Amino acid sequence: MFFLVPTILLLAAALSFGLGQLVPARQIGFGTALTMLITLGILVIAPLATPEEPPIVLLLLGTVQASLTPGLLANERALALTLLGGGGLTILTLAAAIAPGVRGFGAIFGWALICLTAAVTSLAAPPFSLVHPFAWTVVTLSGYAMLQASGVTTGTAAAPEAPVLLPHGLITGLLASLLVAAAILAPGTLIEDGTLSMWPALVLLLVAAFAFAGSPPLAGGRNEAFAFPAPLATLVYGLAMPVAGLNWFMQVISALPILPNRWAMAIALLGTFGMLGCAAAALATPRLRPLLALMLTFQVAAVVVSIGLAGPLAALAVPGQLVSLMLSGVIGAAAVASFERMTGSDDVTVPGLALPRLVGVMWLVTGALTLGLPPLWGFWPRLWLFQAIQEQYPWLLTLVLASMVLIVLALILPLARLWGQGKERTGLRMSWVEQMLLAVAGAPLVLLGLVPTLVWEPWLATLTFAPVDFPVSFGAQLATGIAGGVLVVLMLMIARRPVVRTLERDPDEEPVFLTAEGLGTLLQPLAHLTNPTQGWQAIWQGLQRISQGLRFLLGFFEQRYYLLGVLAALLTIMLLMAQ
Repeated sequence: MFFLVPTILLLAAALSFGLGQLVPARQIGFGTALTMLITLGILVIAPLATPEEPPIVLLLLGTVQASLTPGLLANERALALTLLGGGGLTILTLAAAIAPGVRGFGAIFGWALICLTAAVTSLAAPPFSLVHPFAWTVVTLSGYAMLQASGVTTGTAAAPEAPVLLPHGLITGLLASLLVAAAILAPGTLIEDGTLSMWPALVLLLVAAFAFAGSPPLAGGRNEAFAFPAPLATLVYGLAMPVAGLNWFMQVISALPILPNRWAMAIALLGTFGMLGCAAAALATPRLRPLLALMLTFQVAAVVVSIGLAGPLAALAVPGQLVSLMLSGVIGAAAVASFERMTGSDDVTVPGLALPRLVGVMWLVTGALTLGLPPLWGFWPRLWLFQAIQEQYPWLLTLVLASMVLIVLALILPLARLWGQGKERTGLRMSWVEQMLLAVAGAPLVLLGLVPTLVWEPWLATLTFAPVDFPVSFGAQLATGIAGGVLVVLMLMIARRPVVRTLERDPDEEPVFLTAEGLGTLLQPLAHLTNPTQGWQAIWQGLQRISQGLRFLLGFFEQRYYLLGVLAALLTIMLLMAQ
């Protein structure tokens, strides 16, 4: 019954391509969102697969198979429900933003459906199946085609005026797919007698997972993608790629023998440094699109830290943070899209902003999910991550907390501009779609944050290495609910207070940089941990200067040695002739 889901999605994609020039794009988008709702219902009633069921072999190449399981496990079903639900809400937001009579953009929704179909299919594949590189390739190509179909062809999120010569996200995704295929097709077996026999293949698998999921330091394609509309970029880089890549990474780590401590520590350290780099880069980002990209990458790095840890709490933290990551991307993309629709830009430093309070609420929810604050669901997986770090690597907790402090500073300025300007501008209101998105995505976050035991039996208890009992007591739930209520009340009290200062500077006053902006400038070397492209470019420029200097020296001596060689040749010829 599970295979009805990709079948329906592909049929809807074909209709989107066929009706793109005949039917308005908004109606195609609403029909696509309805299709996602239908597939959600099918997934809910579809029977779950069991680990003992043999997979369905689609292709056999020696000892390597391209296979799919008959259905989804409980863990994969929870991720698939969140993926399809978040994708449907994102598509609905995009459809509502298109003018009613516009046609010719049906390809956007068709490619979006293909991208989500490939991501959902990858959830049903065994960890060492050839379906994964194929699905990753389809996700990458369809995601890039969807972004190109939107009509935006130049710029990056950091520099919109600079043309993009190479699609870094496309190249990264395709290289990751090739690495996965090479590691799976490598001669020999990866596991022999319960031990790892091919370390190079394991390195290829880890690099591929980091590159495809967009985990630092291989997260260079995200800034390029977020030059496009935020809902589209979030659909690819906040939903499809992180779920397909990180879930596969988690499956591989679970299927392999226990990694040595140095390997596990290396994975956890890479994730921790990625969190620090994302937080440092976010401090110097005044635009909402790249800031949303960095917030999503920050959460991807936190999932990588959880994968590098062992134990039952880390096993719960990985899928819990994945769900929080997807929902925060959906809500954050809606907030950015609403901000751009009302202001015409994603720059929060523009003076005179006066927006509806609900835009600030959506951005606040996104930030709370990024930080893992109560009373939202993101609090519990982040708490389990902290507890797992404290049990295994207590010294790592300091770096993780430092990154969270930096990301708080990065979120304060945009939140103050979105939710602290006093009166709202007349005529600006959030659409009913954006309000419905906040309600539909926020309701399960609050419900599961207050009562996390609702997902224990149908989801978390079935995870590999899950604890015997749910590690949350009733007292902890009550205390978390009270703390979350106090935070909500404090935020409402702060938001309702009148603004007592003006944002306009006196003409005779010297410009002053805010602490967060100055700190972000100072921490730019740390931000290169997220995207080391600038560092590599600096090294390349240095090598070019060294090469030019060496060429000058060689040219300086070359002329003299050339004359000396000619003179020696003449003397040799004269001596030979004299003999």
